[in-house]
Amino acid sequence: MNVDSVITLEDDKKWELLEKINYQDETYFLANQVDTKDYAILKEIKDNDEFYVTKVDNKEELLEILKIMAQNFGEELKNKKIEDFID
Repeated sequence: MNVDSVITLEDDKKWELLEKINYQDETYFLANQVDTKDYAILKEIKDNDEFYVTKVDNKEELLEILKIMAQNFGEELKNKKIEDFID
């Protein structure tokens, strides 16, 4: 998966991958749901040579990833709150 691509999750919602980081041997994306102002942190999972993503819902993991992303991509995250990333 690459930044600037659009993916569709199992719920048929489309997400644009805005930024990518690697943290503790895992890959995470800052994503924006297409045609909305909804954001999420997605985690890339590799299973038997296939890739898929899942939303990060764990608050501690989410905070750690957001800290790193804020350092790297501060403007994208300006004025966002943790609640903006949790359903």
